Parts: sequence; structure tokens; C-alpha cells
Amino acid sequence: MAAKKTPSPKAVNKAAFVRLYPNLTARQIVAKAKEQGIKMGEPYVYNVRAYGKKRHGRRAAGRRTPSVARPITTPAAAEDLLKAVAAEIGLGQALDVLQAEREKVQSVLRR
Repeated sequence: MAAKKTPSPKAVNKAAFVRLYPNLTARQIVAKAKEQGIKMGEPYVYNVRAYGKKRHGRRAAGRRTPSVARPITTPAAAEDLLKAVAAEIGLGQALDVLQAEREKVQSVLRR
């Protein structure tokens, strides 16, 4: 069995180190890390900062944009949708809506 590694007392979280200095440039952070014996490059600093910005503004709220309606591709799907609407708003009101739409279509076709 391999010996377990025990963390040294000077073990530092690199990402936390980068976040400690938000006003320094990446090059300055790398130099400061090198002074303390931490190995990292400038791309690492940029990645940590980008990840922090991306996660910072996120919320668990719902969608920000409304979902896009899918087109009805089959007559059976259209029929099912009409039945669902009629059941939801009532048959009388559904017939009124259909009649109004029919009149709109007929007026466009007469032009």
C-alpha cells in the first residue's frame, strides 16, 4: 500500500491565491506566487478570473427568455392541440375563437 500524502502546512489553494489580488495583473500575480514558492502561469490566472466572473452573476432563477413554440408538424398534433385548448377554455369559447380566426382568414383571401 502506498503511503498517504499529508498536506504540508504551507499548502495553498492556487485559485484562492489568485482571488486575493483582484487588482494586480496576471504577470504580477505570477511573480508574487513565485516568491512564495507557488508554481502557476499567466493563463492559469486568466482562467481562474474568467471562471469567477462566469459563476458570479449566475442565479438559480428560471429562464430569462421565453421558450420558442414548436411548429405543429402533423394534422393529428393540430387536432390534439385544438382538443386541449377546447378542454382548457371551454368548448363555446374555443368555437368563438375559431370562428373569429376563420373570418380573419376569409377577409385576407378576399383581397
